[in-house]
Amino acid sequence: MLTEVALAVIISSLMSPVLIRCVSRMPEDKKLWDPPLQCSSCQKKLSLITRIPVLGFFLVHRRCSSCRKPLPAQPLWIEISTVSGTLLVFFFREEASQIVIDLVFVYAMIVITFIDWNVMLIEPRVIVLTVALRLLWLAWFDFHSLLYHFGSMCIAAGAFYFIGFFYETLRRRQGLGDGDAAVIGVIALWTGWESLSMTVLIAALGGLLVGGGILILNNRPLASSRIPFAPFLCLGGGIVYYIKSFPGFPFLF
Repeated sequence: MLTEVALAVIISSLMSPVLIRCVSRMPEDKKLWDPPLQCSSCQKKLSLITRIPVLGFFLVHRRCSSCRKPLPAQPLWIEISTVSGTLLVFFFREEASQIVIDLVFVYAMIVITFIDWNVMLIEPRVIVLTVALRLLWLAWFDFHSLLYHFGSMCIAAGAFYFIGFFYETLRRRQGLGDGDAAVIGVIALWTGWESLSMTVLIAALGGLLVGGGILILNNRPLASSRIPFAPFLCLGGGIVYYIKSFPGFPFLF
């Protein structure tokens, strides 16, 4: 068990900076690797201590070591999500191939969540890469279920697309975007179409409680304000996928 935890921490340490770069640079089509991670205030390269996942933020007292201005909190949340998601994968999975593809799922959900939360945009390159890797993995390791998972993706994405289409037609304003349909399609590649209703239910409740609560705290109208839905879809998809791993729970989904 200690070996798995140590390996999960090492992988998290390597992947956290990658995910932070993806979240901050992909929406603006900036290069992921050049320049290195910088302070948003002084543009100086972050110290090695600062880049230690989670702990680094507190070791430097939440300030840039060069200009001493406060560091943004979002990279910390990305690091926490990366570490906790990686540990969950190692807790639920034993086979190396399954661990690898589940890490792809977790990291894609993290990037989609934070980008959509920041700019209300679904990054298409993340969607395409994740779908391609999942289909290749199924073709190699689980070929007999490839058609089922591919069909689940099409059913989920198609259903969401038409729901959004009819909503926009009737209400004359956008409800669900095409990106949300792509996200639920990616989730269905892992969960299967049977879990679609539970995933959407968890996402809707999360959006209502969290998103609605934020709007209320900021004195913004609930009816006319837009909130990103993909982060809650990712949350619902992750919860459903891993709860299904417990014996006795799958019949609920």
